Amino acid sequence: MVRSTDAMPDALRQAHEAMQGGRPADAVSVLQVYLATAPNDVGALNLAGLAHLTMGRRRPAVEFLEKAVSLDPAHVETLTHLGIAKLSNGQSEEGVSFLEQAVAKRASYLPAQFNLGLAYLRVGRAAEAMSAFKRVTKVDPRNAGAWLNLGVAQVSAGVGGQALKSFRTATRLAPSDPVPARNLANLLVEQDEPGTALPIYERLLEKDRSDLVALLGLAAVKERLGAREEAVALYEEMMAADVDNLLAHTNIAPQLERLGRFDEAEAHFRRAVELAATRPQALHNLIGYLIRSRQNEAVTALCREGDERWPDDPYFLERLAGHAYRRMGDLEAGRAAVGTLLERFPDNVTGFELRTADPDGGLTSAEADRLAARVENGDDDAETRGRLCFVLFEHWHRLGEHTQAFSFLKKGNAFIYGTYRHKPNDDTLLTARTVKTFDKRFFDERRDWADPTNAPIFILGMPRSATTLVEQVFSRHSAVAALGELRDVAEISEDLARASASSRCYPRALTANTEADFSSAAQRYLKVTEQLSQGADRFTDKMPANFRYLGLIGTLFPNAKVIHCRRDAMDVCFSIYRHNFHGAHGYAFDMAALANYHRQYERLMAHWAEACPIPIHDVDYDRLVDDFEGTVRAMLDYCGLPFESACLDFHESTRGADTASWAQVRRPIFRDSFGAWRAYEESLAPLTKALAKPN
Repeated sequence: MVRSTDAMPDALRQAHEAMQGGRPADAVSVLQVYLATAPNDVGALNLAGLAHLTMGRRRPAVEFLEKAVSLDPAHVETLTHLGIAKLSNGQSEEGVSFLEQAVAKRASYLPAQFNLGLAYLRVGRAAEAMSAFKRVTKVDPRNAGAWLNLGVAQVSAGVGGQALKSFRTATRLAPSDPVPARNLANLLVEQDEPGTALPIYERLLEKDRSDLVALLGLAAVKERLGAREEAVALYEEMMAADVDNLLAHTNIAPQLERLGRFDEAEAHFRRAVELAATRPQALHNLIGYLIRSRQNEAVTALCREGDERWPDDPYFLERLAGHAYRRMGDLEAGRAAVGTLLERFPDNVTGFELRTADPDGGLTSAEADRLAARVENGDDDAETRGRLCFVLFEHWHRLGEHTQAFSFLKKGNAFIYGTYRHKPNDDTLLTARTVKTFDKRFFDERRDWADPTNAPIFILGMPRSATTLVEQVFSRHSAVAALGELRDVAEISEDLARASASSRCYPRALTANTEADFSSAAQRYLKVTEQLSQGADRFTDKMPANFRYLGLIGTLFPNAKVIHCRRDAMDVCFSIYRHNFHGAHGYAFDMAALANYHRQYERLMAHWAEACPIPIHDVDYDRLVDDFEGTVRAMLDYCGLPFESACLDFHESTRGADTASWAQVRRPIFRDSFGAWRAYEESLAPLTKALAKPN
């Protein structure tokens, strides 16, 4: 037990008073004299260690405390302080051990319980940290620090719902402390409740506008609420206070990119690289931006530079190889990069994906056996095992071993589908709400809100329905810039919904947007596309999923053109099922979900044919193959473009294609994909049956 100060020698009493008064150096001076005459006084040694620890002198702190513990191994306060000192000295496991000893000897000693919780957090033992902090809050329910750290532990343990309660309690108990409120607001943003987080950040900034953490959080909220201009202003405010704030430079760059302010965006991406010179992530971000902005030579140079600086990071070789194949059309460079990638990283899945996508590539028998063993041993996560299965499907499919191939294809889809939280009914509900929202009345009431431009040509439909091929045709026309798959329409739709006065989500929320909102949305889209198209009269936006957003497109740009690519349902669905669509394509990995998605697509396209103010031009895949020139002429005529014979030689385009069709579009038109599913007809029976269901 701690001795009462009344029973202490004068020197110890003076040292205690100095510590309580925030003067640890004075305490050390007094104790130095006292310990010269009483070197084995455990209380004095403990106090000396604590004083040195308070001043950041870790080595003498540990020495005093270790001596005290050697003299009295049951002294709980000393065990606690020694555990803290070991932690601060980077000896995490030893720190945990001493704190566990302190708790074992006196469970009611809250400082030991509290610091044991902190120690568990440091070493990644979140569940045990939760238990420690819960014991503190049970004894001392008004301990704001314990509630705060309990919330931190709960977040680490993946129980964010419980953490919200803990952070709210800590905020109530310590209203003047910004840390609990920040944690609460940050978690609300992570849990997609930005509207609830907004007033918390605003209150924090009312108290202290220089709170850069709150500014960062408020900017993130503005992004989530679709107010990207406001988010940019907040990041700029952060940089005005701290010109080299890495997070501000990192986060403002993609927002500026989305707003079409490309020069500014690139400057911030590059500044982040300078500020994070020892870490590769900022260079990853810059390379991603340069890929999206079609700066092909710069991408190649930076990938090589990154590989030299961080030879243990496979990202740079992966991007170098993928970029050479997809964007540059340089098969030899792609193959060389893949060879280097797999030589240095023999287990790299991206390397095998690129090799099997190469028309002249593939696996050796030994590689196929090794990858199959990886799938079976289960050491990789579900996504990786799924990716390996897709590689093995392609290997056995090329060999004509269809039973073996489909076994891997089915497993691969199942592995990856399990990583999504996709619900087919969500697709059905979204379609129903879209049809109900965007009726003729919606378009008629907003007819005067439109932008008059006829520059956009939207190429859309199901994935794998020849959208890439059609865009390659347009890319050969002298008046057209092919911009690839732009994500802007979907993002603008969601931003409009979040920024509207409606409490509903997309699409119903768009009924509450004003003319000014729609005008701003049109200008945002045109600013982005104007810079990407570099002065071309017309441009293509080849995002297949834009069929979901024809309501917005028809409202903003009724003079635009829409090319709808259609393909036999089984052909297109099998083609989707056999390709690993990374990203927001959860429906693609399950036959029933895929069939439902296709049925919703058909329902929407039938609705747009009746309601959308833009006349839609259908391009059937079989007609495109059977009468290529006639189909191309009809497309160009629909778009008001004169025929140019170069459009017939789409496979000679030097433009890349960053889609699953990157290899096919460099070959002349072919028929070998017609009916490819019939090789797996029996295995695909569930898909055939699901496609036949009514909507």
